[in-house]
Amino acid sequence: DLVTGGTDGTRIDRIVAKAAVTTTAGMLRIFHYDGTSNRLIDEIPVSAITPSASVESFSAELVRGDGLPYIVLKSGDKLKVTMHNAESMNVWAIGGSY
Repeated sequence: DLVTGGTDGTRIDRIVAKAAVTTTAGMLRIFHYDGTSNRLIDEIPVSAITPSASVESFSAELVRGDGLPYIVLKSGDKLKVTMHNAESMNVWAIGGSY
């Protein structure tokens, strides 16, 4: 679970992912859970990167370009994240509750 919608709903403006380790080619998947079903809403392709003193680890950001929120969660709804490969990835949902 990445975030659960607050009592009056939660606005998510962006999702940020940053690998903590070497990554292999794969996918990070974002699901919306409405209390009954998980629905795939987005995917981030993860590239193979070996971080070093001169190479940054994998990072990505999801944001809508039209100024609207990435998603608005109703109370109790959840955003869930899974990794295609078993690698350590830090993921943040940036926004706020109403």
